[in-house]
Amino acid sequence: MSEKPKPGAGMLSPNAMSRRNLATGLGSMRLSAKAPPGPPGSAQSMRSSSLRTFKRHSSSEDKPTMREQLNNRASAHKLDPEQFKMVRMGSSTHLIPIAPSAANATGKNEAPSSESLNMGRNLSSRVVDLNDKSDQSAAKARRAVEKNEAAITSNDFLGAKKSSSMRYRKMLSAHLHEPPMYMVEFGRGWAEDIFALLQNAVRREVQDLYYIVNSMGKRSVDLSKQDVSDFYEWLSFFALLLDFLFQFEEKSLMPWIEARVSLDGDLGAASRKSRADRAMQAIEQIEDCQFKFEHLPPGEVLPGVYGALELLSSALLEHFRLEEKHAIPAVKDAFSAKDGAAFEDKMFETIRGMDESHTVMAMLMRSIKNDERLREYQVKYLTQPGAGFFKTVRFKKDYFAAKKEFHQTHTRLVYVFFNRWNEAHIGAEDEEWSRQGAAV
Repeated sequence: MSEKPKPGAGMLSPNAMSRRNLATGLGSMRLSAKAPPGPPGSAQSMRSSSLRTFKRHSSSEDKPTMREQLNNRASAHKLDPEQFKMVRMGSSTHLIPIAPSAANATGKNEAPSSESLNMGRNLSSRVVDLNDKSDQSAAKARRAVEKNEAAITSNDFLGAKKSSSMRYRKMLSAHLHEPPMYMVEFGRGWAEDIFALLQNAVRREVQDLYYIVNSMGKRSVDLSKQDVSDFYEWLSFFALLLDFLFQFEEKSLMPWIEARVSLDGDLGAASRKSRADRAMQAIEQIEDCQFKFEHLPPGEVLPGVYGALELLSSALLEHFRLEEKHAIPAVKDAFSAKDGAAFEDKMFETIRGMDESHTVMAMLMRSIKNDERLREYQVKYLTQPGAGFFKTVRFKKDYFAAKKEFHQTHTRLVYVFFNRWNEAHIGAEDEEWSRQGAAV
């Protein structure tokens, strides 16, 4: 939604900004690691081949072969050649002890001698430098070898996306794309305002619904029971508004229009009922997922919510589009502005007679940005013809108290989901930078 900033954007601390600067450096390092090796002898070629097993040299007959070098060097140090392998580390050549299981894999079926095993255990803490330059601790050397091997072959260099944690990938992936639920501006005309009052209230709730579900999808790895509970508490208000919309249209709005205009085709009763059934069916599908959340991982349940939400939005978009295309022009041709004002009075009278009248009214007023129309609608709703002074005062007091409670228990939840999403995004980002920094 336009009024809600995206999590992690514009809300990071100076330390987080430093991490972003660090990411640039890490990205450049990954690019250099992906680059193809340079020509033989170049600095790039030497860096990419800093750790490799020697290949046999056959250019000179008097130069010892790899096997001869291994035997000669091992014999000089009183070692069993079958228990070691030759590797290059920089400009030096070393003998690295081979685990007994690896030695058996060379094709020999017999078990290694006890002397060889003892020799391997004794030398497990040392790496023999064949060039007689230095001796190192084997533990330290093995760590260096493993680090170099990881630098060449690990996914952190060859594919950063693949190496990212599941939590971080969930944050970056797009699970659900919000449809174009654009608000209709008030004040364009009396007929447009009647439909905008009903449609904009639903559009605003659908925008919030997509935001909440996206927040849940991004955090599906760590989704809590409180998230699920808050979501279905929010959904109960939206279901109330949607039920009001379709019932009011069928019992009040459409009969008023059909008194002067014949509605058929896409605006006929059968077509309207089909779209309403699809929308309410989608709500029921989302409600059915509540039980599944209790027994299945959120990642397995959320796709069902996504599918139901797409069914809901498609039905509503089609319904609103057809009303704007056909119903509004028909109303403007068959009725006057005075007729429209009289219908608005009847509409607010109908709302006052509902059990959840204050909640529905608060939801209808929430999307209105035109202050003049907002005051006009509230005055019409709060004015009860024939009601005494005390009853009117009590009604107004109850309405504003219910309106405040509605915002605390319903609209506030959108910002709760925003804060959870933002905190999880920053946490996953911190974890990912730590992982990448450790890899480097």
